[in-house]
Amino acid sequence: MDQLHAPPPSVASAGCLLGVMPQARKASEDGLEAAIVGSKPADQAMKDAAASVQGAIDSYNKSVG
Repeated sequence: MDQLHAPPPSVASAGCLLGVMPQARKASEDGLEAAIVGSKPADQAMKDAAASVQGAIDSYNKSVG
């Protein structure tokens, strides 16, 4: 996790900023962190992460047709 936070943010490392990508990225980070620190098994942590962003994905998909 330290390696993810160590480099300063830049345009190159920002990733996709359209749609729900920022929320999806945050959810995946949270899932990875939960798995790494052992607060949840990895499969459950990532299932929970996907479920937490599914509403935003559905809403976005509706808005763009």
